[in-house]
Amino acid sequence: MSVSTRLVLTMRIDDDSAHGEIRDAISHDWVRFLSGMGFEVHLLPNTIDDVSAYVSCISPAAFVLTGGGDVGPLFEGDTRGKSVSDLRDKTERQVLEFAVRQKIPVLGVCRGMQMINAYFGGTLVRDITSVSEGVSHVRALHRVAVVHPVLVEWASSLEVEVNSYHNQGVSRETLSSDLDVAACSGAVIEAIVHKTLPVVGVQWHPERPGSAELLDRRIFESLQSGFMSLRKSG
Repeated sequence: MSVSTRLVLTMRIDDDSAHGEIRDAISHDWVRFLSGMGFEVHLLPNTIDDVSAYVSCISPAAFVLTGGGDVGPLFEGDTRGKSVSDLRDKTERQVLEFAVRQKIPVLGVCRGMQMINAYFGGTLVRDITSVSEGVSHVRALHRVAVVHPVLVEWASSLEVEVNSYHNQGVSRETLSSDLDVAACSGAVIEAIVHKTLPVVGVQWHPERPGSAELLDRRIFESLQSGFMSLRKSG
């Protein structure tokens, strides 16, 4: 398998109280989805002290920050959710530091998109219903407006239907100034593109049923080339 297909994925942390264990975990959907597209999948444990050294040995073509759980508090007085893991936050921030330094592409999915926004200085809406007119984005299908011209071309539409599994998220008011809006659902940002770096985020889950399959495939194909087409038009 060539290096050009090698992806490093971050993982959620689950507390298995029945067995007295803290476990890194990832859905089988991710491995099936990416393997089906020809990617070689490498999983990044959350217990690695020196993430840079670890991933340097893998020489990944790109990183995927996966979903699951909430990003921890970003400022004094910010909400700390029940599913926060400081260890995972630390791991993913190290991934982003390494990726930015080495100019390696990063795709953030759901929580991963929120982590990207937080890393670049943005904040989060802790209850998305406060900006979505009370509409829940948890276990729902909904339409999103595609506003980035390349994503519009890939989707062959100005709107796509996506799945949704988040109660927290990003709004225009909380978006980092380093990022551009690529898709939205009202006031809720559904996709982002960094203005200069190969960093992209989507709020939906490409690996799960009910996603925008055609658009998702093109995004992952572009991931291999460092999102060049997205960055040229951004």
